Amino acid sequence: LCGWTFEVGGPETGYYTMAFSNGAPVAAINTDENGAGIWVPYFAAPDITATVAAVGAAGGQVFMGPMQVMAAGTMALALDPTGAVFGLWQADDFAGFGAFGRFDAPCWFDHQSQAPADAAAFPRKRLILRARNVGM
Repeated sequence: LCGWTFEVGGPETGYYTMAFSNGAPVAAINTDENGAGIWVPYFAAPDITATVAAVGAAGGQVFMGPMQVMAAGTMALALDPTGAVFGLWQADDFAGFGAFGRFDAPCWFDHQSQAPADAAAFPRKRLILRARNVGM
C-alpha cells in the first residue's frame, strides 16, 4: 500500500502494527475483539486529563482511558455525540504522524453522520484539541 512498511509489535503490545512511509510513522493497525481491523483518528491533546473532562461536558462519551502506553504517551478513546469513535493522544516519546503532504501519507479523514451539524459543533466546544491528527 503506497510503499508502506510494517513493524509488528510483540505480545506485550497485542501485536499492534505500526505502518511507515519512508521511515516516518503514518498509521497503526490493530484488531477489535472480533478480529476485525479498525482505523481510528487520534487528535493531539496537550493535557489529556482536561481534554477527557471536556469531551463529557461537550456531549461526548469517553469509553477508555486515559491509559499510559509504555513510554510512547497516554491515550483515550471516545465517542462524539453522533457515535463516531476518535482517539486522544498526549505524546511522550511518540509524537504521532511523521509524514505530511505527500502522496504516500494520510491526508483526509471523513466523518459520515446522520447529524452533520451536531458532529461539526462538537469539537468547537472547547475540547482543547490541537489541529493536526496524530495517528490512526
